[in-house]
Amino acid sequence: MQETFQVRHETWSSGYKFILATIGAAIGLANIWRFPYVTGTSGGSTFVLTYIVVSLLFVMPIIIAELVIGRYSGQSMIGSMRKAATDHGASPRWSLVGYLGLSAMTLIQFFYFVIAGWVLYYFFLSVSAGFSDIDAQSSSAMFDALKQDPYALVICQTSLIVITGFIIARGVRRGVEKSVSWLMPVLFISLILFVFYGIYLGTIKEAALFLFSFDYKKLNFEVIQLAMGQAFFSIGAGAGFIMTYGAYLKKEVSIPKSALIIITADVGAALLAGLAVYSIVFAFRMPVDSGPGLIFVALPVAFGQMQFGPVFGVMFFGALLAAVIPTLISGYEQVVCWLIELNIGSRAKVSVLLGFLVWLGGLPAILSFNHWSGIHLFDYIPFLKGKNIFELYEIVAVVLLLPICGLAIAVFCGWLIPDKTCQGELGASNGFIYVLWKFSLKFVAPLCMLIILFVNIINIL
Repeated sequence: MQETFQVRHETWSSGYKFILATIGAAIGLANIWRFPYVTGTSGGSTFVLTYIVVSLLFVMPIIIAELVIGRYSGQSMIGSMRKAATDHGASPRWSLVGYLGLSAMTLIQFFYFVIAGWVLYYFFLSVSAGFSDIDAQSSSAMFDALKQDPYALVICQTSLIVITGFIIARGVRRGVEKSVSWLMPVLFISLILFVFYGIYLGTIKEAALFLFSFDYKKLNFEVIQLAMGQAFFSIGAGAGFIMTYGAYLKKEVSIPKSALIIITADVGAALLAGLAVYSIVFAFRMPVDSGPGLIFVALPVAFGQMQFGPVFGVMFFGALLAAVIPTLISGYEQVVCWLIELNIGSRAKVSVLLGFLVWLGGLPAILSFNHWSGIHLFDYIPFLKGKNIFELYEIVAVVLLLPICGLAIAVFCGWLIPDKTCQGELGASNGFIYVLWKFSLKFVAPLCMLIILFVNIINIL
């Protein structure tokens, strides 16, 4: 297959639609599911405030760098890295970063569609049967039963692949833009209603103190590195979809302003989710450190006990679904963008092709919870002993490839892309803000990425 990278891609109809799509892609399960439970197990408010600072000082510079590279080149992550490198006298081998990012995103889709399937299942469960008269034990058994049922998991995964593929096949404006134009309002309105419900329950103050009352005694290296990891992974820095979305961005749209809005909305969604979830947690006296089971085990118990619980159950899992779909779209679009550049077919054709690949790659992840739960391919490697296929996907993509890509993008844009090009894309002069961004990109962001990568490797050893 010949890589031409000469395709003229469709552009966003406006800066607002670009921001909406990128916010939707960034939020996902990392903010609505992972943020609340990591907060509960990682120091509460100390973790939250560290996460906010890190998002602004470390993650935002990488986001701006991805948008600069993407808009300058106007191609997929692979094409953008190659063009930006060759245009500025660097080796075309920098496109390897694009291949790593694309590989990571493909692996992520293999297991992320499975997790998103859990959300879809619980949404329909909340609509059809609800969560009346369940306790913690039966709720846990219900979640375990879902993971043990490969047919239910395949149906949910396949449904989401079909929905996502259909949206992508319609194009950037008719598909991606139209979908996020109603999904994002649904998400934020739902979260705000839950916050008001927390006020009604009388536990919003308790939730706010838990999230925002800083306790310096809890600040340690573990909390800092967890906050860096959450900030990095929640926004998707280094994954490449932001670079791809940047390739569709018109020149008149301000990259710095867009990046600030995206970061603010991403952090805002996480905080709203935290307030919503912990208002319920404190109202029903559930443990704050419930971990990953907080959403799928603990909250259904609360929905079964609270007044208007069936309504709030539908609203919550509907909001979670509204957060998941734009993330699925962004990863799918990133790969489709590259496939289109290979000139192997129309957008519709490559969308179907990718859908089949993601479906096929997701089957081992699904079977890892049931029929293949005892299959551990790399037991002969000590640090991979006991890891199933689902966990292997996650280790390769999230633990290793994404931090490497984030590090490479920071170094590439910080050290190899000249100021003239960066300032041209940013519409900035050599002022204080620009110098601060370059300094963070050259030194702060790479250091943070190295810390994340080092900690990740230590944790799997």
